[in-house]
Amino acid sequence: MMKLKFKQTGFSLVTTIFILVVLVMLGGYMTTLVQIQNQSIAQGVVTTRAGFIAQSGLEWGVVKALSSDSCESVDGEILTIDHFKVSLSCEGGYRVTEDTETYSIYKITSKSEWGNFGDMDYISRQTQAIVRGEG
Repeated sequence: MMKLKFKQTGFSLVTTIFILVVLVMLGGYMTTLVQIQNQSIAQGVVTTRAGFIAQSGLEWGVVKALSSDSCESVDGEILTIDHFKVSLSCEGGYRVTEDTETYSIYKITSKSEWGNFGDMDYISRQTQAIVRGEG
């Protein structure tokens, strides 16, 4: 009886190259995903900081408006807090009389910005408060 031998040369080399190419592509894809996740987390942190800094600017504006009983000391003021640009605006100083009591009303707005408008990393948060001043 005669036995036939089949030579299978080169087949394992093709399979190995295919598996290596697939693994390299998967590794590149995973690296891209990790980078995107890191950028998202970093931007989330900066966004949270922008909100807190806008709140800090608002509190600063409220204190200034109430201590001077005027919007003039607040309106148009620009602060820099931890590399954020904080713009304050104030409306009001309206005198209100209820029964025998007279007081002032102020609407104060604080806007914090990171980066320049139109940039990929631009972040902006705004907050407002309506406060009652002394008579």
